[in-house]
Amino acid sequence: STLGWHAALIEPSPPPGRSVASVCFPGDVLRPLASLTADLASAKGVRFGYAIDPELPGVRVPEVALREAVSNLIDNGLKYCEAAPDGARYLGLCCRWDEEQQRISIAVWNSAAALPEAELRRAFEWGARGSAAVGSAAGGSGYGLHIVQRLVALMGGSVELANEPRPEWLRAALL
Repeated sequence: STLGWHAALIEPSPPPGRSVASVCFPGDVLRPLASLTADLASAKGVRFGYAIDPELPGVRVPEVALREAVSNLIDNGLKYCEAAPDGARYLGLCCRWDEEQQRISIAVWNSAAALPEAELRRAFEWGARGSAAVGSAAGGSGYGLHIVQRLVALMGGSVELANEPRPEWLRAALL
């Protein structure tokens, strides 16, 4: 089993009563991030693939908050990436329009061992470190996912962590 972070992020317009940021185009923020991640992943021997919808709507969120949230998820994905059954290590990023939810959906996935349910539930708590981080040279402070959750909430979205098989979009992106 593997690990996936899913940030069902941002609605095209902010909820009533929230301050309005300038329009941000997620594809414009995430494409350079994907390019940088490809270089970092290659240097670490990780196969990286990404799929970013070319027709994403603009959203009213701070560009820096979006970049920071996704960067943190990618950093965790690289840090805790493990070999899949075929011996390769994988990391993926997907950003698409979710027609059903009427939201932009951003997913980061890596080949990592499944987390126990208790760790999944605690992952977003301040200072929470998973078993992979505790004995790892990769380190980790336990603050990153909490910060991601706060940033995503401030942008009007939600984030979840789940054990998931390799998604089809990543299989296609790696072809």
